[in-house]
Amino acid sequence: MNIQDFLGLPLEVGQNFFERQGKQVKVLKTIPNNNSNVSFDEHLKDPYILRIRETDINCIELLISFF
Repeated sequence: MNIQDFLGLPLEVGQNFFERQGKQVKVLKTIPNNNSNVSFDEHLKDPYILRIRETDINCIELLISFF
């Protein structure tokens, strides 16, 4: 499976896969602007993977955001 296939998937799915592969996973969080009428707590339920970067042979960095 290609590493880029995990873009847009929930964090839990990607993190579990990479950890089973023996990779160390670093998660970087981004928080969206709250210009909508939706409460901030609702945004924190489902983080999704926006960017994947291999920082080392055994380390993956995941940039996530909440939608």
